[in-house]
Amino acid sequence: MVLLIITKNDLLVSMVLKGLLCFFSGVLTYTLYKNYYKNIILSKLFFTILEALLIFTIIMVVSYALEYRLLIANFIFCLAIFVFAFERGRVSYLFKHKIFIELGKISYSIYMTHAAVIFCFVALFMFLQRVFGVDFTILIKGERYLTTGNVIINNVLVVLILFIVIVISKFTYKNIERKWQKVGNNYSNRL
Repeated sequence: MVLLIITKNDLLVSMVLKGLLCFFSGVLTYTLYKNYYKNIILSKLFFTILEALLIFTIIMVVSYALEYRLLIANFIFCLAIFVFAFERGRVSYLFKHKIFIELGKISYSIYMTHAAVIFCFVALFMFLQRVFGVDFTILIKGERYLTTGNVIINNVLVVLILFIVIVISKFTYKNIERKWQKVGNNYSNRL
């Protein structure tokens, strides 16, 4: 599969290949963790340094256009999942805070709603752009980005969008996701 991606072979649709790569990488990561977690005995300091380095590396990989970025990111994400699964470093300890637990609980709803919220903001800013004649959206390599022209206001906008995504996701988690989980559990219990 990795060879098909590197050689840009059209044997399978690109997105299917990426999905398969991520799925089987996750399976491999889980299998390695499950089979070897008892054998890895390292200090809290080592895990803390490793966790911090992994977060830094993820930020770098996501931020820069790299050749074979998907493969590099996939490897780094799997390594991060493997390391953080031990929960032995200080970063892992911080992630046990109730705010992160709550975000983890609603993470699927966040995943499902964030694009719609961003789409609404882009549409709103495109409307405002026409009304005021000011460029509130810019196109970079085919992707539309929001901008107010002011770094501070742009950062406030990011926080506002995150807040709205979280509020909507809490609602969809409670009123949609949890309800359908119960339906699914009831159905599977009857089988």
